[in-house]
Amino acid sequence: MEYLDKSYLEKSISYQEYRTLGQELLDKGTTTNGDKSPEILEYTNTNMYRMNRLDKTTKLNDNVKTTLENLPSDEKYYWVVMSESWCGDAAQIVPVMNKIAEEAGEKLDIRFLLRDENPDLIDAFLTNGGRAIPKLIFVKQENEKLKIIDSWGARPAEAQKLVVEYKEKVKQNPELADFKAFSESLHGWYAKDKTQSTQNELAELLKNVL
Repeated sequence: MEYLDKSYLEKSISYQEYRTLGQELLDKGTTTNGDKSPEILEYTNTNMYRMNRLDKTTKLNDNVKTTLENLPSDEKYYWVVMSESWCGDAAQIVPVMNKIAEEAGEKLDIRFLLRDENPDLIDAFLTNGGRAIPKLIFVKQENEKLKIIDSWGARPAEAQKLVVEYKEKVKQNPELADFKAFSESLHGWYAKDKTQSTQNELAELLKNVL
């Protein structure tokens, strides 16, 4: 896929709209994909707390700041992010994405699409054959078209390695499956990393246009 259809951008929502939607649906006992199971609702509620915390505490590192300063001021870029309110990885990552876009000012606009409402788009950006999220599509305004520069996701490389290792272990020994324990371990990694891997990998993504 070389260009992003403008219809995706037109129906996308802002970060604040994405956050508000997730909370409003949770208050009604559901999530962005309609899942009303108690387990998913509890997980989604935890995600709201994670995002609230990261919205307040995320500080951009010098690598990101320098990269943003060097972005061409005469170009318009978009980060189109596919996500869902129930996704734990998204809760750890999208606040960081938004913080970077805010710092970039008019150079970079971040927009959100719900993965399950856009199957054709997510299927064009699979991660190891799966619809993993969040998935970021880096786009440049080119006359009347939206040229795709690159994509990123669904998680930093080190976190992705942990996921792959867990899935392989379960594949070989299904009786070892304990997603709750694995999820706690994965979020422990995010807490220890303090958003640095996410920030640095997104900075490298932006450097594609420098």
